[in-house]
Amino acid sequence: MRDKIYRYGIGVIMGALLFGVYVQIAQAIRTTGQDSYFFSYYTTIRQTIDTTYVGVGTKTPSAKQLAYGALKGLVRSLGDPYSVFLTPEETEFINDQDSGSYAGIGATLKQEDASSIRIIDLAKDSSAEKGGLHVGDRIVAIDDVPVSEYSLTESVMHIRGSAGETVSLTVLREKVSDPMVFKIKREERIIAELHVSSRLVGKTGIIIVPEFGTDTEKEFYAVVKDFLSRGATSFIIDLRKNPGGSVGVCVAITSAWTDKKKLVTAMKEKDGIREYFSESGGKLFGKKTVVLVSGSSASASEILAGALQDWGAATVVGTTTFGKGVAQAHIAYPDGSSLILTVARWYTPSGREIHGKGIKPDIEVKNESDDAGKDASHDAQMERALEYLTTGR
Repeated sequence: MRDKIYRYGIGVIMGALLFGVYVQIAQAIRTTGQDSYFFSYYTTIRQTIDTTYVGVGTKTPSAKQLAYGALKGLVRSLGDPYSVFLTPEETEFINDQDSGSYAGIGATLKQEDASSIRIIDLAKDSSAEKGGLHVGDRIVAIDDVPVSEYSLTESVMHIRGSAGETVSLTVLREKVSDPMVFKIKREERIIAELHVSSRLVGKTGIIIVPEFGTDTEKEFYAVVKDFLSRGATSFIIDLRKNPGGSVGVCVAITSAWTDKKKLVTAMKEKDGIREYFSESGGKLFGKKTVVLVSGSSASASEILAGALQDWGAATVVGTTTFGKGVAQAHIAYPDGSSLILTVARWYTPSGREIHGKGIKPDIEVKNESDDAGKDASHDAQMERALEYLTTGR
């Protein structure tokens, strides 16, 4: 499962706020005089539970569990699949899963609606692929619990788990009338930084950028320098499997197509707009360029594609991108719990909103294969890009 698509957005902000479980609910809910009755409701209901609730199970939730439940409900009421309150146990689980490896099924997920998440990519030879799941399947329940009960982050947490254990997924598939149930075994998957790869086809330099990570900028410009020295006159930038990453790295790479300071993207926050401008670059300025995108291109890759499209510096080929144009802050609290909250929305230089819409290609081409970008001889999108650079049409 590719993390950056569903994880915490482009920037992660860690903070520590004064935290007391019971008191925090008062601080979270009681913001103005007109809202104070919500806090009084909470207090009254808590007292009623303490004095009259007999329970239907063998264990009554503790005061801390009740408080965490209230905070989860508070955040869930936002209706935002990317925002979630995490208990200390859930926070630890997420942090451990991001530390280098995790046990998952090898699927890339997108929130389809309140009741389903869609599979938009499957890792080659993953347990999800071998278990019979298809790209386009909509997951509606995880271990018999409806997806509507979870945020996207919580859905991912429940699909992940311990290697060797199975997870039951109920899915809806196009042209299949009844829901289908799959038992998929979780497998250990390594989180490793991906690297830029490339090849030269005639005078066209093909550069595959799998993410915007620590070494991506250095690797990208090393390839560009090499291709230019070998006489490359046009370029294809393949972002089809790119889930995002660092905005700073994205801006640095986007700067290759302009010889002056230009707006790359605007981030609209609660209290204003933050603009990101190109840096000194221009190594590919004036070079005919195609950017390849797909439904797996998200976040920072959408920023790059949208900027070059707005500038008229590149032709975008493929299918509409993911549409993940929001950034989340991850706020940590002293008791170990945390809050993942959407704090910004991303826009292209011309003001187009990315979130929920994605970047539409100038030339739409669909691939029959789920493994686009692996073999140009069987890759309709790559072939169309090469054709465009050759014929101009």
